[in-house]
Amino acid sequence: MTLRASAVVLLLSLCSICSDGQLSSGPDRKGQILNVVYFYCSNGVNDTKGRSDFIKFSDALVRANIRNRVNLIYVQENEEGDAAVDLAARKIVDSRPYAVIASSQDALEGMRHATSTIPVLFVSHVDPVTMGDVVSLSRPGVRRTGITFYTPIAAKEIEILLEAFPSIKRVGVLRDQFTILHTGLLSELNEARKTLGIDTRVFLA
Repeated sequence: MTLRASAVVLLLSLCSICSDGQLSSGPDRKGQILNVVYFYCSNGVNDTKGRSDFIKFSDALVRANIRNRVNLIYVQENEEGDAAVDLAARKIVDSRPYAVIASSQDALEGMRHATSTIPVLFVSHVDPVTMGDVVSLSRPGVRRTGITFYTPIAAKEIEILLEAFPSIKRVGVLRDQFTILHTGLLSELNEARKTLGIDTRVFLA
C-alpha cells in the first residue's frame, strides 16, 4: 500500500483512537481547522523524498474531502542521531498539534519518547509490536496507530532456498544493524535452524 493509498486509512484510524472525534462534521466542530504535523527524518538537506511524500499525502486528503479541515504542517529533521530526532519531536509537541504523521521509524520513536497524549499515525517497516510502539495491530492500546510493511519472511526465504538447492547446509544472511536490532530476524533464524536443520550466519552490512 502506497502512502497516498494509506492516507484515508490513517485518518480513519485517527478518528477511532481520538475519543473527541474532531474530524467529524458535528456542529460543535464545524469550520474548525486542525493542525496536523507531517514529521520526516531525512538523510540530509538534499533529501527530497519527504517533501514529495508530503505532497502526495496532502493530495490524498483532497480526494478524501478532508483537506479543508486540516492545516498540514511539514517538519523535516536533517540531523542524524536519536538526540536530534528527539529534540525535533519535543518541539513538535510544544506546538500542540492535533496529531502527528510519523513517516518513518525514526520519527515514530522520537514521538513515542516525546508524548503519550498526542495521537501519532505511523508508517513502519519493522514490527511495531516488537518495537513497543503498539500493544497489538488490532488493538493498539495507546494513542498511536498506523500501518506496517513488516512481514516475517526470513524462515520462508530459507525454506525456498532449500527447495531449490537441497544440498545446502549453511546459509549466510546479509542484514544491516537496524534490521538486526529492531526486528524479529534473529528469532526467525533460530526457528529456521530448528525446523529446517540449517546453519545460518548473519553478516552485517
